[in-house]
Amino acid sequence: MIDLAGRNRQVTVGYYALSQRFRYFIPEDANWTTFATWASAQAGRTIRKEDLERALERKLGDSDIVRRLVEGPLRLGTRFIAEAVLRLNPFERSSQAVSRGNIKVYAEIGAAMARFLAAVEYGAPESEFDALMDGLRPGPPPDGQDFLRRAFPAYRRAIALPPGPERSQWVLYANLCVGCHEQARLQPEIEDAVRGAVVDVAEVKARLADILLPQLGEIARFLNALAVRAKLMTAIDVLLIEVRRLEREVLTESMLVLELPGETLRLGDDLRGGIGERLRQIDNPDTRALLTDVDLTPDSLHGSGTKDWTVLAQRMHFIADLFRSRQDRPRLFEPVS
Repeated sequence: MIDLAGRNRQVTVGYYALSQRFRYFIPEDANWTTFATWASAQAGRTIRKEDLERALERKLGDSDIVRRLVEGPLRLGTRFIAEAVLRLNPFERSSQAVSRGNIKVYAEIGAAMARFLAAVEYGAPESEFDALMDGLRPGPPPDGQDFLRRAFPAYRRAIALPPGPERSQWVLYANLCVGCHEQARLQPEIEDAVRGAVVDVAEVKARLADILLPQLGEIARFLNALAVRAKLMTAIDVLLIEVRRLEREVLTESMLVLELPGETLRLGDDLRGGIGERLRQIDNPDTRALLTDVDLTPDSLHGSGTKDWTVLAQRMHFIADLFRSRQDRPRLFEPVS
């Protein structure tokens, strides 16, 4: 699909369908595709650049550096500056990076989940599950799929058990395995998305100068046009640094949010609430070992907030606590509005 926003909507719908199929076998615990549904919906807001340009325009109006340009000798209007910056489409790189990551994970993990669920649904023989495992690449991520090779047998164990702590701990283990693979695979796209900005290069400076120069008509009548342009280029150097800083702020505020039913989580803040009864004490040695690797503050939500979302260890700490503290919430199965 060429329409990136439309493609994201289809990915979100696909995750929801997989989540509902999984729910038939394990209705009391959210599976990885359940969380992926809400993460994909959140990604869609960045892909569509919802409110990003409006937020950047507001920050430009409040910026001291922009105000100095407005009040300085060039007398550039705030509105003209904002319009010129927005015409550069500053969030396009981040939008495309998020879109690449969205379809990359769906094409790999979503497809594997679909094959797994189809095999479970019609009671496939053991040989078919063996073939599914053999089709997954050995080795650690991002190139290998060892975590997925651990996740699917764990989901099968959970499906075979009655509801209770033992089953929920196997679901958590499987969810974490898929999460570890997903986040390692997404590392390049997350870095591109968070750090995507208007690049301070000659081409961008020239484009911005061409947009702004007509607004200097009064000055240009009395001064040499080349001198005006040179002065303007100096001002643009300062402006681009400020635009990149403000864009990072806007992207951080937008991307480091996850909207779930009944709550909006800020990924830079510690998760609130507690851990449900079924997952409060972890007896499963596999689950406990994996939590030891990824949960930097064991058995506590303290410190789960991330300082830098581009750091894999910080992301996995947040995700581990997110899964453990929200896995038992039935509202996660609600359709995305």
